[in-house]
Amino acid sequence: MSTTKPETTAKAEETEKVKLAKPHTHEGKDYAPGQELTVGKSTAAWLRKVGVVETAQTAAPTAPADKA
Repeated sequence: MSTTKPETTAKAEETEKVKLAKPHTHEGKDYAPGQELTVGKSTAAWLRKVGVVETAQTAAPTAPADKA
């Protein structure tokens, strides 16, 4: 009898960190705008499409560093 686990054919999806632009519920937990989540790439794409996460166009501009 073999004690090794059989290989699964489905690969784990790569993940991506996203920053919320709107309130969102993920896996039953509520998150506020500004919080970051790590989700699968396809979920990140969907969240961008529906406007839930920040994109380069929606992210708040950062203040330039003060040059003394």
